[in-house]
Amino acid sequence: MRVVSHKKLKDFYETKGREDAREALQRWYDIAEKAEWKSLSDVNITKYQYEFALARIEDLLPLVDDDTPANDSAAVELSVMSEIVIAYEKLHFPIRNYAVPKFAKLPLEEMEMA
Repeated sequence: MRVVSHKKLKDFYETKGREDAREALQRWYDIAEKAEWKSLSDVNITKYQYEFALARIEDLLPLVDDDTPANDSAAVELSVMSEIVIAYEKLHFPIRNYAVPKFAKLPLEEMEMA
């Protein structure tokens, strides 16, 4: 996989208050450069990375709204973190199709919802 900009990663982890991201981003960069991923679903996302992405989403949500430009750094990061969470949850927390139990079906039929 070709990483578009190592400089952007470096700028990020050299920003005051984000120094703790340096080691993880450098490790990710080394892995990503050698990988042959075609999409995010090919990436083996760890529980730690998933939990990190969840925490970042909480930090980023107040910074992004419907009027935020798509190329805004917080909006871009929010999008990437969201994709990581989605990929992890699809694998580890799949939504199964459960049949509606009979006891619940009757009230739904009465309300013309079944």
